[in-house]
Amino acid sequence: MARTQRSPRHLIAAGALLAALGAFRQTDMVLLAPLFLYAAAALPPRARRQAILVTGTLTLVWLVPLLWLAGGPAAYVHLSADLAQHSGAQTWILSLHPTGVLRNVTFVTLGVAAGLFAGLVPL
Repeated sequence: MARTQRSPRHLIAAGALLAALGAFRQTDMVLLAPLFLYAAAALPPRARRQAILVTGTLTLVWLVPLLWLAGGPAAYVHLSADLAQHSGAQTWILSLHPTGVLRNVTFVTLGVAAGLFAGLVPL
């Protein structure tokens, strides 16, 4: 919407939401940052700078304490790599034995069934 309507307010709101998303899922922020920059490209330079400044400032609000609590940027990268190794090994299909694939399929099936059931309850 920020790109099609050329709205600085929408771009700033999108940047604020992007920063909030990054506080929970840093990988999603990295994934969606090019889309944000694509939307920003359609706006005047001043609006772009404002939106990027807001996004950067809000990102620093969560990033600085996160890095401090992790023990610094190097420790954060090391901990993130450990987490990716541990969780990735549990879910990546090429690293799983057939029992692991069956476990993942069962988990996804149960999740979908629970979601469908929860959707039927209000009906």
